[in-house]
Amino acid sequence: MNIQKATYITFSPTGSTKKIVDIISKQLPYELESIDITTNGYENKKDTFSKNELVIFAVPVYGGRVPYPAMERIKQFYGNNTPAIIVVVYGNRDYDDAILELKNEIKKNGFVTIGGACFIAQHSIMKSVGLGRPDEQDKQNIISFADKVFMKLKNIENDNIQEIKVKGNCPYREYNGVPLKPKAKSNCKLCGLCASNCPVGAISKESPNKTDYNLCISCMKCIEICPNHSRKLNKIALYFAEKSFSKKYSARKEPELFI
Repeated sequence: MNIQKATYITFSPTGSTKKIVDIISKQLPYELESIDITTNGYENKKDTFSKNELVIFAVPVYGGRVPYPAMERIKQFYGNNTPAIIVVVYGNRDYDDAILELKNEIKKNGFVTIGGACFIAQHSIMKSVGLGRPDEQDKQNIISFADKVFMKLKNIENDNIQEIKVKGNCPYREYNGVPLKPKAKSNCKLCGLCASNCPVGAISKESPNKTDYNLCISCMKCIEICPNHSRKLNKIALYFAEKSFSKKYSARKEPELFI
């Protein structure tokens, strides 16, 4: 198959998903474009791709699902029997229905999923779970996945694209968020960096030390980006939540590939 260009569409509040996509991108010998849909406001844009392009959709997993702002932005992209690769990244608990949900949604918009992968990264909230991942072993699996996808694309003749099957259930797992929400501490300098980068606009631009917790999706972007380390989770609540979570999910999970 004659692929002329590859586009990477990534939702990555803490950078873990982007790190994995960057490894994949270095293995594929195509002209590259990267679209970051993490920033709030991408919903107003629309893009269409041809059958001679490759699109890679990459998202983190929240509670076994695709984060709703990521999905709403992904719905703005349209294909024309366009080959796609889907990547979901989870924090060593489970990816549940996320990869199936992503596959089903992009299919509605004209994409054909030819490859999928579920990779593991350090948990964005429970930092002791999946610590240091993706590690060197993960990186080799990511490279192997990219190589296999490239060979599959190379061997497709006459645009005869066959979609893959992935794991998951319908109806999808219900997810209502987590109670742990970052708060600004007294050392907040009101610089507004968190507000301008919040994926859902939950932080007030006029008063960056205030957060709408009904909008907050606990993506940890504000904690990751704060130059003064003034945004934190409640230490006591986090301690007990992480202790319980780690006890259940500390055993190493390995990536699953669908090609």
